[in-house]
Amino acid sequence: MVLYLDPNGGEVTKILANSYHIKLSSKQTDGEFTMMEGIVLSGEGLHLLTPKGSCVYASRGVVHTFRNINGINARPALLQFWFSPAGIENYFQQVSCALNQKPPDLDLVMEIAKEWGIDIIGSPNWSIAG
Repeated sequence: MVLYLDPNGGEVTKILANSYHIKLSSKQTDGEFTMMEGIVLSGEGLHLLTPKGSCVYASRGVVHTFRNINGINARPALLQFWFSPAGIENYFQQVSCALNQKPPDLDLVMEIAKEWGIDIIGSPNWSIAG
């Protein structure tokens, strides 16, 4: 199988202030992996400074987050996320629905995370949810 997706292709899901493109879903890869892409604005979510084009790997169970800390006028950073096994896009879609409610249903977000075996550690910046 060969799949082609143009640069703006893929299903879009919104998480907090960001939009993410699900470039390759579980269905498209026979459950092998999910690939998502998103823009991270300056000041968001790991304190690991990396130059353009870098690759970062975090194994299952590693506590992580991401943030563009280059100042308020910094250019957005493009991130590509690869998840294996596939299926995590379904979690993001469910969380997106909970966060897009007015007001955002934060209890539902935590419940969805628990159902997926995801521990939200610390205090997310929920103020950017609405």
